[in-house]
Amino acid sequence: MEIFQPFMGYYFFNALLLVLQALHIFWAWLILRMVYKFLFLGKVGANTYLLKIKTSSEVIYLQYVCSRVILFFSLLVHG
Repeated sequence: MEIFQPFMGYYFFNALLLVLQALHIFWAWLILRMVYKFLFLGKVGANTYLLKIKTSSEVIYLQYVCSRVILFFSLLVHG
């Protein structure tokens, strides 16, 4: 049986797995903090940014920015 030495892709893949694990821990902490605030403090903050949008031009601009971000990531993923 041959034993192969690890190559650069091995380290890159493991680094991505570590980043993914860190994101899972961070998101779990955020969710648990939100549940704690809801159950024990009886409050969960509202999204104040969306409450401040009043004019239709701001809504149109927000839709434009979102569409550009989606387009950017779709081009990034699909080439």
